Amino acid sequence: MQRFEKQFIGLDTSLQESRQFVSSVLADIGWSDREIDLQLAIGEVTQNVIRYGFKGGDKNGVMTLAFDYSDQGLICTITDNAPPVDPKDWHVKAEKRRPDEGGYGLTIISEIADDYQVTALKDGNSSRLVFAPQKNG
Repeated sequence: MQRFEKQFIGLDTSLQESRQFVSSVLADIGWSDREIDLQLAIGEVTQNVIRYGFKGGDKNGVMTLAFDYSDQGLICTITDNAPPVDPKDWHVKAEKRRPDEGGYGLTIISEIADDYQVTALKDGNSSRLVFAPQKNG
């Protein structure tokens, strides 16, 4: 198993750096052909951490992207030190949102990732995205 990990400050300026990190990991493991999809899914999570978890940005916020790669696939774990959230509350908030305020992120993630889970931690949150290897043929 290969592991790649990097921390980012909880500011929107870290989003570009996190995308570059994702790109380099995908190149290292030979998954560059899947970059657009994985950048969309992982980017939705990282943007939501900054937007909602860190309320647009928090210089004391820390977000860590970790990738575990094996022949079984790729697991991306995104942890943060934002206030813990309950994913069950997201659907209630989404129903109150206007169409121009977004609300498509969970759909995008679920269409791309083979599994997606969010867990509230004592001092933050953890999002886990699983991507199965592509089948040949």
